[in-house]
Amino acid sequence: MSKELAESSRLGKGLSVFAQIYRDKGNSSKSPPPPSPAPPKTKLRLTHHRLSLTIAVSWLFLLLSVALVGVVWTPYNPNQAEVADQFQAPTWEHWLGTDGIGRDLLSMVMKGLGVSLMIASAVALLSIGLALIWSAGFTKFPDWLPFLDIWIAFPILVLAMALSVSLGASAWVIILACSFGFSISSARILIPKVRQIYSTDFMKNLRLMGGKPIYLAIRHVLPNLFPLLVLQISASFTGAILSEVGLTYLGLGVPNAWFSLGQVL
Repeated sequence: MSKELAESSRLGKGLSVFAQIYRDKGNSSKSPPPPSPAPPKTKLRLTHHRLSLTIAVSWLFLLLSVALVGVVWTPYNPNQAEVADQFQAPTWEHWLGTDGIGRDLLSMVMKGLGVSLMIASAVALLSIGLALIWSAGFTKFPDWLPFLDIWIAFPILVLAMALSVSLGASAWVIILACSFGFSISSARILIPKVRQIYSTDFMKNLRLMGGKPIYLAIRHVLPNLFPLLVLQISASFTGAILSEVGLTYLGLGVPNAWFSLGQVL
């Protein structure tokens, strides 16, 4: 009797074990529920980028429009002084008010914006051209790079002030000084990228096949430098405006015959 009870208990335990294994196997065969899809952020990100680009382009177009209109027309003569209207607050007659001698500030801004943008455009184009020349030269002769680092440490405004004092205050002095200063800093950023491009196997094979340096630079190097060139042009453009405003405010920039944003200050 005891043997029969022991065998029945063993049989019951075996059946329970098999039942547990069967339940575990059935649960494991069921695939887990799929994860919930992530919210679509790509469309929102693209919309945000398009909105930022639209605002930037619209603001730039507004500035250029004001500068172009200021070349041919202004509400008042920027040189006309009305002592009775000095330090007026913005009104319908003077949208931005008047300065200490009664000149219309809107007319001065419209006239000066064109001069400042012209100087900044010249600096941006000339500096990026010089930066490409420095990049080509220092890529070929990398041992001279420490001299480039020394020039970067020299302040651009100090150089422009020294040239203005020695050569006289003029827009050309600002353009030359700022172009030289910004070209050095731009070249220091472009040189590693240029060396990386020339170190690729593709460029090495082209040089072994007899590719001319000018062709390689125009056809293969410049397209790869385009994002950096756009960045450096924009940086030089804004830096040139700030330099012009500061030098003109100190009396070392644009002459009084020309209106610029520095004279408005």
